[in-house]
Amino acid sequence: MNCFTRPIVIAVLALTECITPELSADDFDMPGAFNPIVPGYFADPTIKEFGDTYYLYTTTDGNGGGRAPSQVWVSKDFHNWTLVPMNWPLAGE
Repeated sequence: MNCFTRPIVIAVLALTECITPELSADDFDMPGAFNPIVPGYFADPTIKEFGDTYYLYTTTDGNGGGRAPSQVWVSKDFHNWTLVPMNWPLAGE
């Protein structure tokens, strides 16, 4: 940079720092924003249709520990969903 550009860049950066608002977690709280299909936060959703029934398979981090089990939700009309237990095979079967 030449000797004239450097002071201008420093001044712009200093002014930008002065006008940047402080943000908190409350600034990102959006009432009315929610999962449109099932309640809660679910990653990696996959919906499969078998016959007249829809199955929504999801992963979740539970309470933030990352150890919650996968879930399956079931619907006949793609509007009303019910959480059902996963049918995991038992050891030795």
